[in-house]
Amino acid sequence: MKVKYPDEDALIEGRVTDSNGGVSGALVSAQVFTAAGPLADQVAIQASTVTDSNGYYELFVEDGMYTLVVFSPGHETRSKTVTAPPGNVVITEDIFLASRGMGTFAGTVTRSEAIRNSYGGTFLVAPKNIGSAD
Repeated sequence: MKVKYPDEDALIEGRVTDSNGGVSGALVSAQVFTAAGPLADQVAIQASTVTDSNGYYELFVEDGMYTLVVFSPGHETRSKTVTAPPGNVVITEDIFLASRGMGTFAGTVTRSEAIRNSYGGTFLVAPKNIGSAD
């Protein structure tokens, strides 16, 4: 764990919102991508937090260039480049998240199998033909 010092580091603050107002519990992280050297092609999270009940967040970071990434279930993930200058500076970055539309499945199920999605959830597909769509 890194200890950040408010009097030496920059503060990135802001509010994460959607069409209904502040988004509570959104994950906000300041990430650095290393393109060359022994750590090439690696992403390091320099700071992260979760938004409060009204969508507000604060991250203390050292000077440098970051990709601010915001994730919240049910929303499109957003990213934005932010440059933090040296010293005790406040940077305000408000982020709007669009709702992720719900999709539908169509087709014929022909066998049973468990499928994991990218969020760690598991779906069990029924072992019988549950119908078809044309």
